[in-house]
Amino acid sequence: MSGSHCQGGESKGWDTGQNLELEPGLRGGGTGQNPGPRVAKLALCSAPGPDRHPQPPAPEVAKMELCSAPGPDWHPQPSASGMQHLTDTHTPQPPVPGSQNLTSIFSSQSSGVVRVMGIVNVTPDSFSDGGHYATTERAVAHALEMVDAGASIIDIGGESTRPGAEPVSAAVETARVVPVIEKLQGQEFVGTPFGRSPIGVRLAARTDGQQPAAVRRKAVSANPVTISIDTYHPEVAKSAYLAGARMLNDISGFRDSALIALAAGTVADCVVMHMRDNPRHMQDDPHYDDVVVEVNDWLLERAAALEAAGVAPGRIVLDPGFGFGKTGGHNLQLLAAMPRLCTDWHARGYQVLVGVSRKRFIGDLFGIEEPLNRDEMSADIAAALAAAGADIVRVHNVAATVAALARQDQPPRDAYIALGSNQGDAWAHLQRATDLLRTIPLTGVDALATPVLTEPAYDEDQPPFANTVVRVSTQLSACALFAFLQAIEVQMGRVKTRVNGPRVIDVDLLDYEGLALRLPGLTLPHPRLEERAFVVEPLREIAPQLPLPSSDLLPYGRIIRRLDRLQ
Repeated sequence: MSGSHCQGGESKGWDTGQNLELEPGLRGGGTGQNPGPRVAKLALCSAPGPDRHPQPPAPEVAKMELCSAPGPDWHPQPSASGMQHLTDTHTPQPPVPGSQNLTSIFSSQSSGVVRVMGIVNVTPDSFSDGGHYATTERAVAHALEMVDAGASIIDIGGESTRPGAEPVSAAVETARVVPVIEKLQGQEFVGTPFGRSPIGVRLAARTDGQQPAAVRRKAVSANPVTISIDTYHPEVAKSAYLAGARMLNDISGFRDSALIALAAGTVADCVVMHMRDNPRHMQDDPHYDDVVVEVNDWLLERAAALEAAGVAPGRIVLDPGFGFGKTGGHNLQLLAAMPRLCTDWHARGYQVLVGVSRKRFIGDLFGIEEPLNRDEMSADIAAALAAAGADIVRVHNVAATVAALARQDQPPRDAYIALGSNQGDAWAHLQRATDLLRTIPLTGVDALATPVLTEPAYDEDQPPFANTVVRVSTQLSACALFAFLQAIEVQMGRVKTRVNGPRVIDVDLLDYEGLALRLPGLTLPHPRLEERAFVVEPLREIAPQLPLPSSDLLPYGRIIRRLDRLQ
């Protein structure tokens, strides 16, 4: 049975249904008007005419019990998004994920939920967990553990997409993923709310007017679990869909017209990810004139292609593709831009997915070489991106991510940030950096120390510096805040040519409410804080409660004079 709304007339929906019915294994025996038993029967029950109003159903519909009394999932009016609902007329099957609402499996735009997508790599060579879940049994067990930890989407992939990865055939990929999907179909969580109770994590919004518009109150979803297929092969996507997957996650951004056609003829939501070239070559010297503009334009172009084929905006999910064909600097620029990108994409009716889990740029930020050791930082940054407006966070460690989301419901903490510049209009650079601090999710600027002109520290063969210290209150973790501070440096064009040398901007996290943290790339409190006059003197003004050394013990960066106050 199929209920279809055909954008281009009745024939489009009929052709799609017949094509799916003719897939191997769907057709049974028999001939004539009543061809006997079969795995699935697809018939066009109703379709709009040229004036887009529903037409009377086909004559045989009145004789079909499944069409006249189809059950709770039936929508009496044809869907406006070109989707079809496949119902088995031979043997009852478990409910498929997402079937409760054919127009979209997402509720985040209306209810403000964050959905955690757990990654299941049924591969021998994925970059961080290759081979761990390469058998069907291990993959299913891992998926169930993720659901129990709070995942409401399970993303199953059968081909490694790490940089330099060799492609595999569609047949090999299908053989890896379909048995996992079929096994999951028999589990209790499919089609029912996950876990034993809603997790209900909320991100508290600031009330002082400084919160970016993209930050919305959110909660971890208690929606039915959805199975996603991570593939760019139409054949794999079709087999996975017929097995029960209700999300098509295409890292190539639906460049293949056959995959677009498949999406238009199903109920699946479509994740459109940005990637330069292909996994094998995507990291071969990626270049952008403006990575944010180019990623945004490309994603909107691909979304428009899906819409033109009949996929409704509410079924389209945009993913900027962190780590896919991008340098560390590109990733940080996208990180900083996510609040405004999310606002724009939501205004167009799209959802937003982000995947930063265990990515190399996170390892580079914090000096963590082993991908498996990046989970806590990955979770913190994923939670920050949820605060920026992302609806879905794709992660390896679900429990850590749910915990990171929960921590953002705690009261804000005070953090102190040093700003310095000695290139161009240094005072203007401090002002711009302060303005950019105000765009960080769940973070507000509470106090600005009077800027000072100081002697250069350590490397004395350079111009004087303009310096100040800013106090912020934030619900982000220290690691997430640090990532956004590094993104500000990239946004403002800092190029590190020599240690302690000239710079357009320097943004240092000095203290995070006394937290002691020792990572290769981040130490808190800042290890050289108490020897720098250009830090200690401004701190005295806005943090008199902090224990600070006396002025005669500060050998570096002595104050020349005070500057005009920042706004």
